[in-house]
Amino acid sequence: MAELSPHQAEELAARIVELYSTAEYELLRQLAVHLNKGLDADEHWTERQLREIQTFQRLALAVLEKLRADSAIAVREVIVQAGNRGAAVAVGQMTAAGAASAMVDPYAVAAVAAELEQTLTASRSRIFRSVDDIYRRVIVETTPLAAQGAITRREAADRALRRLAANGVTGFIDRAGKRWEAASYVEMASRQATKEAAIQGHTNRLIANGHNLVIVSDVPQECEKCRPFEGKVLALKPEGQRTTLDEAKRRGLFHPGCRHSITRYQPGRTRSFGETADPQGDKDRQKLRYLERQVRAARREEAAALDDAGRKAARAKVRARQAQIREHVDTTSAKRQPARERITAAR
Repeated sequence: MAELSPHQAEELAARIVELYSTAEYELLRQLAVHLNKGLDADEHWTERQLREIQTFQRLALAVLEKLRADSAIAVREVIVQAGNRGAAVAVGQMTAAGAASAMVDPYAVAAVAAELEQTLTASRSRIFRSVDDIYRRVIVETTPLAAQGAITRREAADRALRRLAANGVTGFIDRAGKRWEAASYVEMASRQATKEAAIQGHTNRLIANGHNLVIVSDVPQECEKCRPFEGKVLALKPEGQRTTLDEAKRRGLFHPGCRHSITRYQPGRTRSFGETADPQGDKDRQKLRYLERQVRAARREEAAALDDAGRKAARAKVRARQAQIREHVDTTSAKRQPARERITAAR
């Protein structure tokens, strides 16, 4: 039987994530280009950079304006596709004779798209403030270090820029108080929105055809938020004492990053799968996510490096972290996903 897989939503969200990852990479690269001007020869480098930053700001605004236009189109198309995919999966879970036509609710889809676009609009403002702050902090940190004479101005600037770039374009804080790097925040928001649109399309089609029960899938390495719902039968609309899908979502099911799916439940025909908790697998997966973030941080250092020496040092960090990843996946149940180690591709 077909399932509403979170991977389907992730594939659609990848288009949006790619746009933002590429923009972040370009902004970090341009930071290095502008900071490099006059770095070795101009004794008035600090004063020059205070003027140069205005040029960079104009470039950054142009990059973000293109990002706004491109992402607005992508959001609308991706959310509609997600809703349609969810509905198609529902049809696949029903016999042809029992599958009546039911359109995806355009208002619900529009609401999901509008909420995601609002989130992305706020993210672009934060991206601009973050890269502007990185530029200014490099100038402020470089000047006194170079003046002391212990290291050259180039070494001081490269050290400061690579350290700040490693943290990424930051400043994103969610409702739980967690701080995110820009691309990861956009990835989370986009995947969540496409997943919600797909779930709506799926459940609306099931309800329209008189089906009210779904069963939650089993996935390896599940987290403690959604573990209680694995294999549970949920109601789409209130039905006696049975937990509803909405209640389960409020209690943690389908949280950001959740990999569970739902399938139409047929009493007497659909088999459950018992206890399948895997807390150690979740720990292994979380460690892999940490190592992936370290690889991406080193790649951002490479993008922002001011010279070949800086790029060489950053690449060495990438190789070291990737060696740790290889060792980790060889000794645990965690599965390597090379795309998550890149900064200019959706992950």
